[in-house]
Amino acid sequence: MSELSNLSVGTTQRRIAELADEWRAIARACPRWMLEDRQGEVVLIDSWFGDPLVTLHGPQRAALGRYFRALHCDAGSALAEVLWLIGQGGGDQRVRRQALELFRAMGLAEPAPPAK
Repeated sequence: MSELSNLSVGTTQRRIAELADEWRAIARACPRWMLEDRQGEVVLIDSWFGDPLVTLHGPQRAALGRYFRALHCDAGSALAEVLWLIGQGGGDQRVRRQALELFRAMGLAEPAPPAK
C-alpha cells in the first residue's frame, strides 16, 4: 500500500507538493548534458564543460540513452511543476498545460507555437 493511500485529499495534495519540491531540487542540481555516440558507446557529456559524465555499455545502452535524453534537467523541472500543480489542486487547464510543457521538454511533443 502506498504512503498516500490512507491520507485525506488535502494531506495528499500537500505531500505531493512537498515531493515535487524535492524533485525540483534534484533536477535543478543536475548538470545539463547531451548524448554522443562514440564508437558504439553512448556517452553523456557535460554541456557546459564538455567532460564525459557517464558511458553506457551493453545491449540496453540505446534505450538508456533515450531515457537520459528525455529526462534531462529541464524535463525534470517541468515534471516537478506538474507534480506541484497536482499537489496544489491545480485546475484542469493548468495541469494539462504543464503536462504539455513536460512532454515538450522531454522532446516527446512539438514545441509550442509562437505567441501571436
